Amino acid sequence: FLLLVIWIMVKNILVIECTVSFNWYKIFEGAKLTSGEDIKIEQASWQEISLTGYFDAGLIVALGAARRPLPGTPQNKGRTIKPDFVLIRTLSQFLDD
Repeated sequence: FLLLVIWIMVKNILVIECTVSFNWYKIFEGAKLTSGEDIKIEQASWQEISLTGYFDAGLIVALGAARRPLPGTPQNKGRTIKPDFVLIRTLSQFLDD
């Protein structure tokens, strides 16, 4: 009896973007790395991000619901991710809010 398990790796990319000019969910829609791994995007502004680092689990990011969520994205609710990459598209602003 042979059990074949296919493990599909997904790389999580956190895009920190404070403008609504870019919808990174659409930009990366259907994208894959050259290794064949799928890419999952989460987009948030600085105001929505809370970071926690663990010595055994790495960086965990809690994302709050967006004030102005992009239509058709998960930004209308809170979510938690463990990013593999972080793309910072804006300056660090609103850190005191």
